[in-house]
Amino acid sequence: MKVRTKSASLDSAELAQAALRESDGRFRQLAEHVRDVFWLLDVATGDVLYLNDAFKTVFGRPTNPVYENREEWLDAVHPDDRSRIETLHSSIADGSDNWDVEYRIVRPDGEVRWIHERAFPVAAPGGAAFRIAGIAEDITTLKKSLEENQHYQTRLQELTRELDQARDKEQHRIAESLHDDVGQNLAVIRIRLGQMGKELPAEQQEFLNSTAELVQQTIDSTRNLMVELSPAPLYELGFWPAVDRLASQVTAQSGIEVICEDLCPETKVNFDAATVLFRIVRELLHNCVKHSGTKQAVVRQFVEHDQLVIQVEDNGAGFEPPSNWSQASGLGLLMTHERAQSLGGEMEIDSAPGHGTRVSISAPLASCEPTS
Repeated sequence: MKVRTKSASLDSAELAQAALRESDGRFRQLAEHVRDVFWLLDVATGDVLYLNDAFKTVFGRPTNPVYENREEWLDAVHPDDRSRIETLHSSIADGSDNWDVEYRIVRPDGEVRWIHERAFPVAAPGGAAFRIAGIAEDITTLKKSLEENQHYQTRLQELTRELDQARDKEQHRIAESLHDDVGQNLAVIRIRLGQMGKELPAEQQEFLNSTAELVQQTIDSTRNLMVELSPAPLYELGFWPAVDRLASQVTAQSGIEVICEDLCPETKVNFDAATVLFRIVRELLHNCVKHSGTKQAVVRQFVEHDQLVIQVEDNGAGFEPPSNWSQASGLGLLMTHERAQSLGGEMEIDSAPGHGTRVSISAPLASCEPTS
């Protein structure tokens, strides 16, 4: 005969209850030791069934008995965010939707904190949701870091503009000096050499002519340098004609054939945007000459999805683009990126070692077109 002990005679309901109590105990042990706020909401009544102690730390308010329903809890939400969160609470009240939202709260001491909250329905055995489970994370430190990063980003763009302006001013001063001093002095020397030729014997003419030719080459080189330093082409010609002239200069000086493709000839660019975009093209062509080893490069402009796109492409050596701009190895690429962002645009690099490089600058047409 088999003898059953009392513990062995427990029915299934009692076993289920014991398992439930054990599960509930484990859940509470877990929930009470996490830093994030964990809560359970009853769909039918709107009551807050459970709120862990992290609520006191994050929200600065007691868990019980004050916050027994959603309306009382929502009082902690920042006034500017409250209507948005109330709408979310209403939409999830039937247990048919999730949410993932960021909002601000105001603690009793007046401190404002940022909360990242996620919520999802918990279905009953029959399939309908009867609970809402949520977790609220304090992301104030992260938000402050992002704000500081944005501040530094904005300041970097300002410094880039200031550096560009200072460089333009200095280049203009140098160009004026080349024209007023060096250029004029060389012209005088060229004239005097011509005058000397009339007084020298015929056998010395060849030496004099070669010297005069060298002076003329120096004059031509000085004029080319003045053109490179001066922003005059933008004033005189406009953006794309100035790019076309720049391409001709790069071809003449480097031997790389630079092809210009204007796929939106009706598009006009205001002077401020033209100055930024011209600097970008000049920097990218400089990189192409210095690093790519290519024999041909293409500069093109076109409009796509209300964006003006400028591309500089070559089939040269290529490189591995940086995963983020803070890791850019060259100041030129970093400044080019910042210049693009100053127009509200973006910079994209498509390149790989041995497969050439295509750099695309996109900027909203609204920030590039003339206002009048």
